[in-house]
Amino acid sequence: FPATGGRAELLRAFRGTQPLLVKIPLDQKEAEAELHAFSQLGAYDPSATCILGPVDKLELQRDGREMELAIEMPICTCSVATVPRPADMNMVDTTALTLVTALSFLHSKNRVHGDVKLSNILIREAGDQ
Repeated sequence: FPATGGRAELLRAFRGTQPLLVKIPLDQKEAEAELHAFSQLGAYDPSATCILGPVDKLELQRDGREMELAIEMPICTCSVATVPRPADMNMVDTTALTLVTALSFLHSKNRVHGDVKLSNILIREAGDQ
């Protein structure tokens, strides 16, 4: 860590002793849209954001650059792709319902995720529900 994906820089940080992830989208308009989508998703289905945890807006200034908008979120330690098989059915049900809810919400806003796969469905720990 740090890492740079296709569309964001990811940094590991701490709030007190609590580890967290700071995502800095390379496109600042995308950061604003993503934060807005998270807030709308919480209003649309509060249980969906409870599974991920709190998502907060940060403003960062690094190396004399102008202020950047960033997203603070809990660190997810693994993805559904890394869960040992056979998976617990309660976890499968919860994950599937959350995924359907989130994708339905995105589609209702005429947005598409574009890269849905097991490795992109993040969970805090194997066995989290």
